[in-house]
Amino acid sequence: MTDLGVMTYFLIMEIHQSQDGIFICQRRYVNEMLKKFGMDECKSVATPLVQNQRLCKDDGAASVDETDYRRMIGILLYLTATRPDLSSKKQEVVTQSTAEAECILAAATVNEAIWLRNLLADMENPVMHGRTKHIKIKFHAVREAEQSGEIRLTHCKGEMQLVDIFTKSLCKSKFEDMKLKFGVSSKNIKEECSKE
Repeated sequence: MTDLGVMTYFLIMEIHQSQDGIFICQRRYVNEMLKKFGMDECKSVATPLVQNQRLCKDDGAASVDETDYRRMIGILLYLTATRPDLSSKKQEVVTQSTAEAECILAAATVNEAIWLRNLLADMENPVMHGRTKHIKIKFHAVREAEQSGEIRLTHCKGEMQLVDIFTKSLCKSKFEDMKLKFGVSSKNIKEECSKE
């Protein structure tokens, strides 16, 4: 085995190690992708969505090349899939044998296969109830778990709904507040990422 020294780059993640901890960013890859799509000279904004903006199909704007748009979405999905997991998710199951591990893998594979089959069926027959059927099933599972006493549901105030950062256009102060609640910090990002 060869010691390659301190890791500085892995997949698309830049890794900076110091006495304060390990800092991971994807700045180089993001800058390359912005340049690829001609967006490297765009001005940054304080929040990802414009607050209170209504979108409509016929807004008078020129049509967009779907191929480029799909490429951009694919890159954004890849960026989110390769980011460090903020929740530090633990392994769900510890197996006692390879047979048990194979059983768990088989169950997960069956779940994926059923999900894919349902997805393909929804794509062939795109009706609204097909898109929401899984929500109804999950809702019933939650309701049954509460009724049996396995879980207890409590009301969560609107300001505590952290998922809003991904689904709603927020004002800058609320957006920044939610970033802090997630533990996302932009402190020293420019400084750390520029140490290449």
